[in-house]
Amino acid sequence: MENRPWPRQPPAAIRNASATEDGISRWDAVTGALLPAAAGGPDHTIFSVATSGLPDGRVLLAGAGNDGAVYRWDADTGQPVEPPLTGHDSSVKAVTTFTAPDGSVIIVSSGDDETIRRWDAVTGSPVGAPLAGHEMWVTALAAVRRRHGWRARRESSVSPP
Repeated sequence: MENRPWPRQPPAAIRNASATEDGISRWDAVTGALLPAAAGGPDHTIFSVATSGLPDGRVLLAGAGNDGAVYRWDADTGQPVEPPLTGHDSSVKAVTTFTAPDGSVIIVSSGDDETIRRWDAVTGSPVGAPLAGHEMWVTALAAVRRRHGWRARRESSVSPP
């Protein structure tokens, strides 16, 4: 038995995607073959791309658009998932995804308008109010899921006065 960091899957099941100045590019991650371009969506810069598995088994690509929209595509077919998600006032610079405790997949986006927005990946509906408070562009995002029972602790080597 081979020691592999991920389960064995058919080559067509593993995709790479990149954000480019003319949209999204997709490759077969095993063979390196370039796949047909993602359909629809913008014909201009996508700054960031993220991926997530959906409850129905599809894999979603989410892209941060220079035009202020978040775009979604089916990772296997390259077909757009409409409509684009709008709400940012200017360029979207970053996207990430996470699966909420209830099983729903959430897209998180940020950009030049100094906000972070959350979207239901399946319906495209906003989730909650925009997160504000940044005083500059928000150019990167990460989502981290804590293990059950793990508690965040603040530790310091400096004693309080």
